[in-house]
Amino acid sequence: MGRLAGSASFHGEAQGLSLFIRVALFVFVTTATTVAALTGISYYAARWIIHQQVEQRLYLAATQRAHAIELYVAQQHERVEFIARGTRLRRQLRAWTHDELPTETFRNEVAQILADSRGSTGELREVMVADRSGVLVAGTSSEHLGRDMSLDPAFEQGQNSVFLSEFRDVDGLFLTTVAAPIHDDDGELLGVILVTLHASRLIDILADPTGLGLTGEVLIGRFENEDLIHYLLPSRLGNLTEIRASEAVPMAKAIRGLHGHEYAKYHGQPSMVVFQPVNYQPAYRPWGVVVRIATQEAFTPLYNLRRIIMPLGLLLLIPSILSAYWLASRYARPIMRLAEAASIFASGNLKHRVVVADHGEIGALSVALNEMAEQLEASYEVLEKRVAERTEELERTNSELARSNRDLEQFAYVASHDIQEPLRAITGFAKLLRDQRATPLNETEQEYLGFILSSSERLKLLIDNLLEYSRLRTQAKDPQQIDSRAALDNACANLRSVIEQRNAVISTRGLGAVTADPLQLTQLFQNLIGNALKFCDRPQPVIQVAADYGPEEVIFSIRDNGIGLDAKDYQRIFTIFSRLHGREEYSGTGLGLAICQQIVQRHGGRIWVESKVGEGSTFYFTLPRGESQA
Repeated sequence: MGRLAGSASFHGEAQGLSLFIRVALFVFVTTATTVAALTGISYYAARWIIHQQVEQRLYLAATQRAHAIELYVAQQHERVEFIARGTRLRRQLRAWTHDELPTETFRNEVAQILADSRGSTGELREVMVADRSGVLVAGTSSEHLGRDMSLDPAFEQGQNSVFLSEFRDVDGLFLTTVAAPIHDDDGELLGVILVTLHASRLIDILADPTGLGLTGEVLIGRFENEDLIHYLLPSRLGNLTEIRASEAVPMAKAIRGLHGHEYAKYHGQPSMVVFQPVNYQPAYRPWGVVVRIATQEAFTPLYNLRRIIMPLGLLLLIPSILSAYWLASRYARPIMRLAEAASIFASGNLKHRVVVADHGEIGALSVALNEMAEQLEASYEVLEKRVAERTEELERTNSELARSNRDLEQFAYVASHDIQEPLRAITGFAKLLRDQRATPLNETEQEYLGFILSSSERLKLLIDNLLEYSRLRTQAKDPQQIDSRAALDNACANLRSVIEQRNAVISTRGLGAVTADPLQLTQLFQNLIGNALKFCDRPQPVIQVAADYGPEEVIFSIRDNGIGLDAKDYQRIFTIFSRLHGREEYSGTGLGLAICQQIVQRHGGRIWVESKVGEGSTFYFTLPRGESQA
């Protein structure tokens, strides 16, 4: 009787207008809100995706163009530097400088040498040689002989290092001049080689609009003065070659070394813009690259999508009204009961069963829920068994992975030793060739033999550093409480000869107890202080080592008065094999700071640098604090 009364009461409540309206309104509002939300989310998701795709395309174009310029400059530097280092050219120029060779003979010989070096490529238009005073004395063309180049920027910069001048438009051809110093074996300046290049290959790459649509373009520019920007290639909008800096803010940012993306009015047209600097020749006049596309064109697919989504969203409201009416009139109360049963199942009571007097879909759903509860109850045991099996499989996999890592470490060690064996043979036989040859080596042979020996030494140092890098975790000791000052003293003892040679001053403050591997902490100090000594161009290096103790960690700092570095290189210097300078300037393999980073990370710390070019650098790293401070 009670169950029947409850059923009658339910039907009476279900037929009431108030319940019908509430359920209908709820279903309609929910459906309409869902449709509106999905429409809005779809629109903004599509906008975000399109924005990311366009931005990525612009970034790729900017990076490709910047890399093309940098690669082109590097290739031309290497090409002209190779010509300037040619033994025949230096011999002829030295003989002529010391009046040991007639001028006419000198010019003919040098013209032949330069013609051979130019080869069949069409990029090298003219190759000229200027003496120390800046007068052109020889070249592939006699047209410019005798011209005074002493005030030309290419000659002025080329006396000190390889220099590539800015591009210039000469009768529709983009030309540039590459200069490099010519030194004798004693390092004395004999003259400057000046090579005129036709940069057609580079210009074709930069001017290619493929993938940038109808309004997209790549702009390469530099400051003509503080208020005016000069474009390497004319802009597609109005064929502009110059523009005020206030009207091309992204380009001004790129030239000043910044990179990023933004929406901006570029040449009066709303655009998506990506900008970044070009490492063209920062010491002379920096360049920047900007890739832009009109916002209207970039978001054209979105505008087309909006014309479809909005009417479709309105059309979906009609089914929502019908669904609200149908669900309210037939399924309001049964669904509530099913929801209550589902809540009971979710709470963990799988013995509960749904009882609904309905032979349609609701009845079928109630039967399905009851069957689901029975299956879930039976599945718990199967699930527990599978979890145990997966756990055992994971432990077995971890064990195999550990063994594989040990085999890999052993392989790296053996492979490195196998590499060193033929390297020692190369070095030994090269020295035997140098010391036991019956006749003395000529200049060229000595030069080539020197290249072999120096390259072998660099390779040996690289292999040793790689072994040291691979052993940081495999052969390290467990961290223990030690005195950081003792580790610093050991590092300074290892560097004593360099410290005394440079007359360096090393001061300390606050060093005390830390938790660390003593050998690795010594190596960490030695690498950082060694770098401070190596990258210092002052008469007396000054290095300050300090420690600041916090509640749980110690922040160490090593400050120097060296050459410093640019902010854009802060992260790059910790990358393995990363070098900011050529081997002719500073020796090394590019592994020192990578080893420092590995040591600090193994101890659970962090390492970073703060620096300004010309004002020195400060390297910071953190280690766990010891029990007491000395």
